[in-house]
Amino acid sequence: MKSAFARRGIGFQWAATAAAVFFLFFTIHQAVAQDTTSSGEDQNQPQVSQPTQQGQQGEAGQQAQPAQQGEPTQAQERAAAEPAAAEEDSEELNRLFADANLQASQLLRDAHELEAYHPVRASRELHGEQLNMIRDHVNQLGKLEQQMRDERENGAAWQQGVVDQLRPMLEELAGNMEETIAEYNSKARPLHFNAEYKTLAKANARLASELHGLIHDAVRYGHSKRGFDRIQQTMRPQQ
Repeated sequence: MKSAFARRGIGFQWAATAAAVFFLFFTIHQAVAQDTTSSGEDQNQPQVSQPTQQGQQGEAGQQAQPAQQGEPTQAQERAAAEPAAAEEDSEELNRLFADANLQASQLLRDAHELEAYHPVRASRELHGEQLNMIRDHVNQLGKLEQQMRDERENGAAWQQGVVDQLRPMLEELAGNMEETIAEYNSKARPLHFNAEYKTLAKANARLASELHGLIHDAVRYGHSKRGFDRIQQTMRPQQ
């Protein structure tokens, strides 16, 4: 009898233990299921604010970029404002170059002569006469340069380049000549003792040499180019 009751006690204990384990497992399972459900709902929750701001910034950047690309640059504006160079040389500019070359040759000769005047044998009056001749050559070159400016847009690219370089060189020479004449008029003593005057006379000779070199090279280039063009025309097959 005792062993039967003992076996029944053990059976009750095992049943109670199994029920407790099942209840614990059920409780854990329910908790895990609720966590999974709430986690899934959080993942499905849309994040509105930050993606919307990023989208607005992206659209604004896409709209602004074509506007920046469409704006013309300063170089493009200058290129559009300037007239295009002619395909052929301007005969009028070539004629003006030849006239300017003659004046520049005389200017260079007179400027070098003034620079080389002997400090004793050259009188003050001789200096004054030489300065007047140099000034006249500069004035004549200024008139020719203005005519070149009027004809510039009809010239080829190389002719336009010569005209553009001529103006600043003439302006520098004219300014130096004004200083030379002013120094001559302000001094009563012999000029060979005036270091400033000799420096200005030397600068006149240098500027006259640079100006003559530019114009002379333009005349030679234009002459050679015309000869080359004539040779090309004779070598073309007749149709």
